[in-house]
Amino acid sequence: MPAELVAGDDDFQFAWQRRKEELLTRWSSQESLADFWSDDLGASESRHCARKLNNAKTVSDADFCLLCRELQRWVAEENAARKRQRLPGIPRDALGLRSAENYSDPADAPRIATIYNGLSGRGQFVPFRKGDPEGNRWVDNEPLFIHWSHENVDWLSTAPEARRQGA
Repeated sequence: MPAELVAGDDDFQFAWQRRKEELLTRWSSQESLADFWSDDLGASESRHCARKLNNAKTVSDADFCLLCRELQRWVAEENAARKRQRLPGIPRDALGLRSAENYSDPADAPRIATIYNGLSGRGQFVPFRKGDPEGNRWVDNEPLFIHWSHENVDWLSTAPEARRQGA
């Protein structure tokens, strides 16, 4: 495996920055989330801070994580209120997050973005660690790599014949 194809820290950061930009664009333009940006009545301090990020030119990783948490909370609260009023809820895909994709820690965001969305930079192969939790290695010492591209992750996430453990 050529070393330049193996993902490094820069590739994980690139995947994270692309995912962050994609989600920010989606959240600010998604019609079903429009009320999040305008409804200030009874909002918490953290929600006020998150709302200030609408259409911001730059958003720090910490602010992005705050916004992600607040949007997820707001959607849950809004759907509960709509259910009580027998109104249609906000669709599950409105936020554009995959199941269990959650950005709560800025230091962990590049890893989360890569796991759920793949790599799209130069390096798209990641080493597969062979062994068990006790440290016993498998018989083969041949290095094994997984092509963790966006297309492959998308297929693994949606194909009925794919089986992801611990998803």
